Formats: sequence, structure tokens, C-alpha cells
Amino acid sequence: MPSTTRRSLLGAIGTVTVGSLAGCSTPRLGRDGPPSGSLGFANLDRLPHTLGVHVIDAPETYTVDGDLRGVPPAQRSLRSSVSLRPDETLLVPEAFTEAVQYHVGFTVDGRPPEHAEEVSFNPYRDGGTYLYLRVDEGGDATWVISAAGTSGPF
Repeated sequence: MPSTTRRSLLGAIGTVTVGSLAGCSTPRLGRDGPPSGSLGFANLDRLPHTLGVHVIDAPETYTVDGDLRGVPPAQRSLRSSVSLRPDETLLVPEAFTEAVQYHVGFTVDGRPPEHAEEVSFNPYRDGGTYLYLRVDEGGDATWVISAAGTSGPF
């Protein structure tokens, strides 16, 4: 299990419950997977890395069943980074709370990865998804959008 003294910045997210798993190639919660909108980090490399995610763009409003809803400013400026030891993972359940298209950027050790700089996704479309950033055994970073275990509130 990861150390409880892990230093991470989750300021824009506010207070969240952080579940962590060690030794998995994909962050998972039980056999059903994490809930929609979750944010995962995985370091499968032999070296420690600091992985970061930040929202580049998200709309200010969206409509659900004819009801206009506002996207909280914290969701439009969400930033999170975590330092992970080798073979360590971290999952932030339901970090993305709104049914909107998020444009997200990534960093590994403070720099954008060579081939995985940005992605756009809606965590509550297509039955629900979650996003994670992974550094593989060779030190290459990739982002993955995966089916979630629960579809969330939308």
C-alpha cells in the first residue's frame, strides 16, 4: 500500500476521499472498477515520477434534460499532481463531477509528455468513463480513458 504521508496537490478538487492501490497496471476499485469521473495515476516505471493533470478548458454551463446547469469554477480549473514511487498507483474517485467535455493536459516530472500531452473527454458519456495517466516500464507516458464501474449521477 502507498504511504499515508504521500505528498499530493489536490487543491482545486477540495476535500476528496483518496483510495490507493499498489502494483496494478490499471487503477481499479474491486471488480467493478472506479466510478465515473474518477482520476487515476499509475507509475509502472523503475524510477519515481511526479504525474500531473490539469483542465485546460471546460464550458461554463451545460444542459441536462432542458435544465441549464453551471460548471463550478473549481471544475474548470481543476489541477492535481502526485509523486509516485515505482509500481505505485493512486485513484481520486469522482474528481470530474460534471457531464461536460473536459480538455485535459498532463505533465510527467513537470513537463508535458512527448506523445500524450492532451485529451478531451466527457466522463458521463457512453455509460461512464474515468481517466488515468500512466507511466510504463520504459518511462513513456500515456493517458487512458476506460469504462467506469458506475455511470454516475447523469
